[in-house]
This record gives sequence, C-alpha cells and structure tokens, in this order.
Amino acid sequence: MSAEGFELAIDRASEKDTLLLLQQCDDQFFPNLSSRVVLSEYAAKLNARATRFEAWAGQTLVGMVAVYFVEGNATQVFITNVSVAPDWQRKHVATKLLLACIELSKFKRMTEMTLEVDSSNSRAIAFYERMGFQMESRKGREVLMKILLSS
Repeated sequence: MSAEGFELAIDRASEKDTLLLLQQCDDQFFPNLSSRVVLSEYAAKLNARATRFEAWAGQTLVGMVAVYFVEGNATQVFITNVSVAPDWQRKHVATKLLLACIELSKFKRMTEMTLEVDSSNSRAIAFYERMGFQMESRKGREVLMKILLSS
C-alpha cells in the first residue's frame, strides 16, 4: 500500500469488483450512469474489452480509469470511464490513475487521448483541464475533450 493509502494495478478487478464500484459511483455521473447503461452489462464489457487502471485499498477497488485503445487507429486512446468511490474522492486517486494511463499510452506510442463528459459536470471538466485536456467539440450535452500525448 502506498503512502496515499491505495495501490495501483492494471486489469486486476473481477467483474463483481467493477460492478460494485460502478454502483457506488452511479450518482456521480450526469445523468446517472444507470440511466444510460445496465450497470452489470457495462461492468462485463469493461472487464472483457477495456484496459482498466485500478486503485485498490487492500482488497477493495476504490477507483478506476477504463480505456479503449481504438482499433484501426493504433495511436488513439478513448477513456470510457473514470470512477472513484465517494470516500476516496479528493485523495488524488483519479489523478494517479490518469497519470498511469497517460504513461502507458505514451509507452505504447499513442498520440492522443479523448473522452466525453456531460457539459453540466463542471467538476469533471475542471479536473480534465487541470490534467491537460482541452475541449475539442460539443455535441448536444456531450463535450469531447482531448489531450495530445508526446514523449
């Protein structure tokens, strides 16, 4: 365990661990994640197809950044989910996870990373901007944000 009280891992969580975290974080999404996806199916999809950067406090999954290395374009990474358990917010969990994701993406020679966030989620937008993401475009309520990755 690190000084922050959590340790990082990649793709260690079971589907059940992923589902429990998504359920804890459901109301942090705008609108709620469960209003857009069936959480159990989304957890299964993330475990089957995404690369998951995970934060663990002992045996408990407390944070996750899930990404897809976009097929057909070996230089693009899409962040599909950022979730941090309520008791672990404001403890740099998302920052450490995103930095680990960026580091591996650079190692894999990816050139850009994108994500979508609801325009009303000002807290998330401010976080992504602090991490170096910039607003790329807007479609309805969704804002596309991007960061260029350079070595």
